[in-house]
Amino acid sequence: MDANHKMGKTEAIAFIVIIIASQIILNLPNNLLGQSGNGVLLNTVYISIIAVSFCLFICKLYKPFSDKDILEIAEYLGGKLLKNIIGCLYLIFFFIITATLIRYFSNSLKLIYFENYPIILVILLFIIPVIIINRTGFKAISRVNLIVIPAFLASILLLILSCFTNLKIGNLFPILGYGAKETFIYGAANISVFSSIGYLYFLPPLLKNLNDFKQVSIISIIISAIYLVLISTCLLMLFPFLTQTEEILSIYLRMLGPNSFT
Repeated sequence: MDANHKMGKTEAIAFIVIIIASQIILNLPNNLLGQSGNGVLLNTVYISIIAVSFCLFICKLYKPFSDKDILEIAEYLGGKLLKNIIGCLYLIFFFIITATLIRYFSNSLKLIYFENYPIILVILLFIIPVIIINRTGFKAISRVNLIVIPAFLASILLLILSCFTNLKIGNLFPILGYGAKETFIYGAANISVFSSIGYLYFLPPLLKNLNDFKQVSIISIIISAIYLVLISTCLLMLFPFLTQTEEILSIYLRMLGPNSFT
């Protein structure tokens, strides 16, 4: 990572949004549909409100440590022992998230495009470019991301709009899905969709203006939440039977359209 590179507000928002959106664009909306059914609209709004509230709480806790990341705060509060414990937990967290996403994304690509090729080859085709890109440094990655993110978000909106004529309002009902308890109590576990919020805890030292941390955090969470609600609701209005389909990229399902399954 480029030690001297500091991100502006817009650059930081784009950086966090792409991390969270990379999970949303995969199969998480399908998983939410499987757990919440027709209640996915209320559930995604509900967990989004929880995520924003939690983010506000974290920002308040960060006020006395505006120039430190989570590891520096841990060392300040509990010495090197606590820092090492938190560091190890984060390494495990990042490894699990990364391995899961790579495996799922590679498996989806194999299913869609490379059916006759071994999965390890598909994984390598994904990992090698990532390694090469990371060698260019954090500054180059964040600047390129700032250019790519508007096109990325716009393309998702375009896909949603292209399906507009096939959307069926009736698929939203019953709006509570399997019931209020499943939507709001058991459904609270779906907050894991926003697990990438954990990356925010490393953001403060990378900002040009330390006072931007709260705005960057809230805006990036809200943008991601809007896309989560839109994508999940769009999928429900297109495919009310998604709980019984084979796991596949959510974006691929939208491109196929409902007529592909008739």
